[in-house]
Amino acid sequence: MLSGASGRLWIAKDGRTRLELQAEKGDTQILYDGHSLRVYDAASNTLYRYTPPAEQPAKPASPETHEVPSVAKIEEAIAKLSKDTTLSGATPTDVAGQAAYTLRVSPKESGSLIGGAELSWDAVHGVPLRAALYSSTSSSPVIELAASEISYGPVSDSVFAFTPPPNAKIEDVTLPSKHETGQKGGSNGARPKVTTHGHGISGVTVVEAQTKPGEKPPALPEGLPKVHVGSSTATELPTALGTLLSFERSGVRYLLVGAVNPAAIEASRAGPVGG
Repeated sequence: MLSGASGRLWIAKDGRTRLELQAEKGDTQILYDGHSLRVYDAASNTLYRYTPPAEQPAKPASPETHEVPSVAKIEEAIAKLSKDTTLSGATPTDVAGQAAYTLRVSPKESGSLIGGAELSWDAVHGVPLRAALYSSTSSSPVIELAASEISYGPVSDSVFAFTPPPNAKIEDVTLPSKHETGQKGGSNGARPKVTTHGHGISGVTVVEAQTKPGEKPPALPEGLPKVHVGSSTATELPTALGTLLSFERSGVRYLLVGAVNPAAIEASRAGPVGG
């Protein structure tokens, strides 16, 4: 998907969803029935199933819960959002042959690689038709999801009926519980230390985790640039929307992440990772 992909999406009124991503080795199917998620990867002939744990019944919603927000509430929400961002007006446009409106949100703070985001929705039905994220270094979207064709009408139940091949592998996915998450942090049982250098959208997050002798670092793409961090050599992953820097020193693995350029990430070495 990072290099571009096409697919089909169905959404029923009751929330059932099916996303079909088309690829040379076979389509990937993602289905949600309101209770569980299924993902079928044709390339590995594997069906992944995940059912969230049951929770306590929610309190009955008050009649106001599903009311259309008042003009005052909408203006209040816009005022809060406008403190840190610049909102454009709703610009008339066309997406997938449908009359639509596009709204652009841009950060007021400078110094980051985040240029802004756009959302387009159907002028009649209010359905989102396009979302895009922009870098401050380019006028073209870095990430864009957009409908090329759209139609409205009843969705047949058969659309959400999917049976994998008889020889497909079945993988049931389980996530750690809140209790387990609180007890286990890093790979050796110690929770990583997370600090932030700077503030706002141009801040840099530093994650420090203890390592075990002989433990291999997380796999990163080969051929990434190498930079010197004091006496250590770091792997750097620069992108149009941010930078990741990873290195190890004295039994501690450092991971620096920020929506800034490589120079800003490297400058944040001052402090706990300097030297």
